[in-house]
Amino acid sequence: MILGEKHSKLRGKSETIILEGSRLVKDALLAGAEVWCLCFCRPEILKQLGEAQGLLQSVKLYQVSPNTMKTFSDTVTPGGILGVFKKPGQGEAACPPQTTLPISIVCDSLKDPGNAGTLIRTAAAIGCKRIFATQGCVNLWGRKVLRSAMGAHFNIPIYSAIGWEEINNYIDPQAQVLLASNFTATTTEHAFDSHLDADKLD
Repeated sequence: MILGEKHSKLRGKSETIILEGSRLVKDALLAGAEVWCLCFCRPEILKQLGEAQGLLQSVKLYQVSPNTMKTFSDTVTPGGILGVFKKPGQGEAACPPQTTLPISIVCDSLKDPGNAGTLIRTAAAIGCKRIFATQGCVNLWGRKVLRSAMGAHFNIPIYSAIGWEEINNYIDPQAQVLLASNFTATTTEHAFDSHLDADKLD
């Protein structure tokens, strides 16, 4: 399962996600994410989960060798623990906020995992309603994005690989749309920051 998830052809299609390091595993457990199993090198590392240890009674735990952990991990220096969690469904969040701002973020052609993770973390922190990623964006559930977001995936509904025609079903036709480009005037004459009405996007 873990090695299969690393295969490029399965990325974004798997029903599971891999979280590495005690911080991410702990945050996911406390958020109520469904965990399938945990792998660790030393029993002592489980203490780093703090209060989340009380949520492990029915979780399958596997102690593995450091070499096996390196095989499972995609980091240079594995954190010594990783968890296999169920990926939330489209538009679902394990621990959504009680109140949200009426702001939806649409990522189009976003390729950098670090930037994607930072965006998710920021959107969750300020209470945005949801995040959309159009087809062609980086996999928002990829390991690098998960690490960069630092657990924020479980606090905001995410829609991945969605078409623009589907996004219209979620956005109020009267909503104000803010467009922002990361291009500069030196690279394209179409660099702009502007806003439109949602009903003018068709």
